[in-house]
Amino acid sequence: MDLRLTEDEQSVKDSFATLFEKEANRARGREKADEAFDSDLWKLLASLDTIGIATANDGGGAVVFALVAMELGRHVAAVPLIEAAVVARVLASFPEAAALAAEVTSGGKIATLATNPVVGGVAHQVVAGAVADVVVALDGEELVAVVSAPTTSARGDLGFLAVADRPLAGERLVLARGEQAQAAFADAVHLWRIGVAAALVGLGSRAVRIGVDYAKDRYQFGVPIGTFQAVQHGLADVATGVEGAELLVLEAAWSADQQRPEWTLLATMAFAQAAETAQAAASASLHYHGGYGVALEYEIHRYVRRAKGWTLAGGDPDDLWQHIGRQYLDTQAGR
Repeated sequence: MDLRLTEDEQSVKDSFATLFEKEANRARGREKADEAFDSDLWKLLASLDTIGIATANDGGGAVVFALVAMELGRHVAAVPLIEAAVVARVLASFPEAAALAAEVTSGGKIATLATNPVVGGVAHQVVAGAVADVVVALDGEELVAVVSAPTTSARGDLGFLAVADRPLAGERLVLARGEQAQAAFADAVHLWRIGVAAALVGLGSRAVRIGVDYAKDRYQFGVPIGTFQAVQHGLADVATGVEGAELLVLEAAWSADQQRPEWTLLATMAFAQAAETAQAAASASLHYHGGYGVALEYEIHRYVRRAKGWTLAGGDPDDLWQHIGRQYLDTQAGR
């Protein structure tokens, strides 16, 4: 296994780093402090055919998807690219959904994946549920794609993720039933976890950089706080954690592209590790900002909130580690 990026992969990563640096970091004044959807950025990504990035069937789709998601997370971009890309891939695998898949891939319809269980016909706490036109969910024994207009505001949720409950009422397309539905949904959730894990790695990396830059400029007792060993060691610890999480994300994405049997387990591990390290990195950086960390003028508060929001959407890492442990032990026992 060689996790070094190819020349093409590095080019993709650099291109989207430049794009998000320019477009996702447009001035965020107080009136946009809780922005959860950037329609201009979404239109730009759609025009560049970015939404179909996870549908590539050439053995490299998941890795490229993860690299783009990493740059999205690095700039806490307010677009549901990860969710839409996963849904585009799901829909593309069902011939009866070809027309809807084309609309989603082109950006004509915003799509999202309901990762939480559906209760009473309602998908709860759906990322991008406040802006999506299409929601793919597992409703009982059916994997469905429901087309309906969003009815809630895309502002004010914890992580700027446009989270909302979505009743599964509207134009309903049943994609699969029974075991096929369960398997397709599980694969979609695991691919989503790879994307979000990558985004959390990007978020954690930028949070460390924000903390380092602030520690160089903030003076206490006549010297930069970055000269204090406690600050140096704290930032070094979280930076090491983020780098380790990045390797695990790339391994999970590579395994998904190779369709190795352990890819779903690696996807869950990558998400749990990235969620923990991103929250630690963002929290450490905010801590070294002192009271300024929670002020709207300082961007680090967005990183703390987005890290927590993505973690809540994907599942408690403690629960996921227990699941990973049980699955590993079952595998070793041959069950």
